[in-house]
Amino acid sequence: MSKLEIFAKTAPLLGSNKAQEYLASHEALGWSLDRARPGWGADTERYSAPVPRPGGPRRAYEVASFGRRLAAYVLDAGVPYAVVLVLWVALGGYRDTASTLGSFYLLAIVAYLVWSWTTQGGTLAMAALGMRIEADDGRAVRFGPAAVRLVVLGLMQVLAFFVLVAAVLLFLYSFEPGRLSVPVVALILAFIVGGVAVLYLALRGPRYWHDRLSHTVVVRRDLRAAARPRDG
Repeated sequence: MSKLEIFAKTAPLLGSNKAQEYLASHEALGWSLDRARPGWGADTERYSAPVPRPGGPRRAYEVASFGRRLAAYVLDAGVPYAVVLVLWVALGGYRDTASTLGSFYLLAIVAYLVWSWTTQGGTLAMAALGMRIEADDGRAVRFGPAAVRLVVLGLMQVLAFFVLVAAVLLFLYSFEPGRLSVPVVALILAFIVGGVAVLYLALRGPRYWHDRLSHTVVVRRDLRAAARPRDG
């Protein structure tokens, strides 16, 4: 039996303010007394991940910031893509070579992300920047939610790409002699504004659409240990 469980049983009987405060502080953080992580014994003194409690705080960890997550994405996806581009140029820059390398890159990055999320708790870049991905209940992410997360994230990236392309085209064709007509300009502007609005809503708040739909959360690893209470 853990010390926290002993406090839970003896505090009401002994009337110890210290014991009651100790128990209350742990309950406020959301630590569960009756739920253990897989692989932990019943007599262990380690605690399970925070569980949602009605009327109480949902999590005891701090959600990772947008800046950290963006940096991790650039390292995970952007750096390998740059390597593929360099390799493509080195091989002569042929169209067939580009298709082959592009397909290989896409399959490799999809497999890497799903494998990292489901087995490692995050990618190498996420670990280097002090982040971890997990399910809402603190458990490891399963394949199904990881696939949902990847699909939603991919759709958001496709939308962002087309918004960027539309903005570039609108700028390039705003001058003579290839100036666009007013209806075309209005249509492109409407697409840009609508796309930006959707992306804003998708990335608003500490948890984004791909987090919510896959029931996952990206937390700070360095604050995870600090938030976990200890005995003694």
